[in-house]
Amino acid sequence: MVSTSCSPDIVLYNVLMDSLANESRYDEALDIYMHIHGSQIKPDAYTLSTLAQVLCFSDIGILRRLILRPDISFDDLVACNSVLSALCKSGFPSDAIQFYLNKIVSRIKPDSYTYVGLLDSLCQLGRVYHAIDVYRAVIVSEPESNAYVHAGFLCGLVRQGRSLLA
Repeated sequence: MVSTSCSPDIVLYNVLMDSLANESRYDEALDIYMHIHGSQIKPDAYTLSTLAQVLCFSDIGILRRLILRPDISFDDLVACNSVLSALCKSGFPSDAIQFYLNKIVSRIKPDSYTYVGLLDSLCQLGRVYHAIDVYRAVIVSEPESNAYVHAGFLCGLVRQGRSLLA
């Protein structure tokens, strides 16, 4: 493609990254991302979501540091929620909380998925009282919050309770 003077765009790179991630070829998906990062092409929400998927399913330690770099801009709530969820599911709840504080609160209005990721991270860290405070703040600031937030919070509390009893 490059030899015929056709320049790949972000859509092609996203398809390549997603296909490689679905085939469990995480190193190659990361290579594509590193190529994007080194070029003039700006990653979009789908790129960052795919990168979060690679983080979630791989054991690549560098990936966590890549996502949390200060020069990567997250202007899309879906991408932020994907990264927050991936950090939490990958066993990095502290990084998930820091990501929430650094990237989401200052730029984007959180939604129910964001709150569930944050509450789940707090519960994973055993910071149940902080999770309760955040939950109360969400309920006060958004009384119409949906059942997903309530169920996610209860699930985090139950999981934390089970680990204390084990």
